[in-house]
Amino acid sequence: MKVAFVTTMKAPDAKAPSGDRTFARLLRTAIGLAGHEVFGASGFSTWRADPQETATMEPNAIAAAERLVDLLHTDGAPDAVLTYHNYHKGPDLIGPRISRAFDIPYAIVEASRAQKRADGPWARGFFLADEALRAAHALGVVTRRDGPALEAFAPEAIVPFPPFIDTTPFQRPSTGDGHHVVCAGMMRPGRKAESFRILADVFRIIRVRALGT
Repeated sequence: MKVAFVTTMKAPDAKAPSGDRTFARLLRTAIGLAGHEVFGASGFSTWRADPQETATMEPNAIAAAERLVDLLHTDGAPDAVLTYHNYHKGPDLIGPRISRAFDIPYAIVEASRAQKRADGPWARGFFLADEALRAAHALGVVTRRDGPALEAFAPEAIVPFPPFIDTTPFQRPSTGDGHHVVCAGMMRPGRKAESFRILADVFRIIRVRALGT
């Protein structure tokens, strides 16, 4: 199967490190390991930090999708479309158009839907993200937080999709000197930094339990 892979945020090979880029890479690798051919359908990112930028992003995204469809008519149509991420800040305007153009299945992994964004500055982005949700044949739900809203919106499309990692880098012989726990992340102020404080508390608890003190 030939799978067109769409990312609304960072492309899998983007230079800026991030969690969404890493998960996109993992998805791409997993598709390949399952025996399918996967290609990056579009390098166009619909994600915008400012809702006022959605108005200019939308026609540019549609134009990019139309160019891609024309190219695929020449180079060969995919068998399915998979999009990673779809929400009000990064609605998928590419995947649904590929799906309709070639009448092929369309799925989204890690969509989210916040009803509070239906009104206000993000209303247009919310509407566009909802259009993608309606077009999707399957919605891979990654987090429990996203699940209820998606299940209420499109219950027939829900597919549980637990997050995963590539364990290959950790598959090495044990040194016999106990277990090592490593944490990596961004030290950005706010929630990111708070996550490290929580991890530090967890590591302290683990150490206390391990030592029995």
